[in-house]
Amino acid sequence: MTRNFKVSRTFRGDVVFLRLEGYLNNQGGEEVERQFKTEVENGHKKFVLDFCKIAYINSIGISFLVGILETTRKEDLRVCFTSLSGINEELFEMVGLKKDTIVLRSNEEAFEFLSGP
Repeated sequence: MTRNFKVSRTFRGDVVFLRLEGYLNNQGGEEVERQFKTEVENGHKKFVLDFCKIAYINSIGISFLVGILETTRKEDLRVCFTSLSGINEELFEMVGLKKDTIVLRSNEEAFEFLSGP
């Protein structure tokens, strides 16, 4: 993990919450992907990635998110992105990430979404 990035992992039932903080670059992206894959290997299938405290996302960080979405499709997982800042939401729109995932305003909305059928 880097000084500029932190991932906090919590659980609510069968949903894994990954709270991201700092700069999502190559080192941050590697850490998110590592924790995500660890939880997939542990049998989890529902994830929330909380971007509330993300200050910056570069192109390498985006590529790690694309990799997570690829895993999501291959493994039949469900992932929601939450709490995007305006600039990050525009970035996700620009690079096409919004069409490939569920983007919600809050973790509570994501939990309700993932709890449904």
